[in-house]
Amino acid sequence: MVLASGIGVFRPKKLDAWEVEEIEGKGISFFVTEKKIFRDKEITMVGGGDSAIDWALNFLNIAEKIILIHKRGQFHAHAESIKK
Repeated sequence: MVLASGIGVFRPKKLDAWEVEEIEGKGISFFVTEKKIFRDKEITMVGGGDSAIDWALNFLNIAEKIILIHKRGQFHAHAESIKK
């Protein structure tokens, strides 16, 4: 499953990639409505700010594995969250 958790000003920032709309809700999500649907799943999260880090921490005891992808060489979130 892919969870792209960055929130735009008025709507989510959706990935600009081929066929994303076709798989939305079937392996790619832009919102979390129920954390339990991610239980024991491998989650790939895209982002490196507070939202992505906070959600990754939220899923530590739920997901089987969490992969966090960020386009920069360092995360841009609260230092304590990054440390965790």
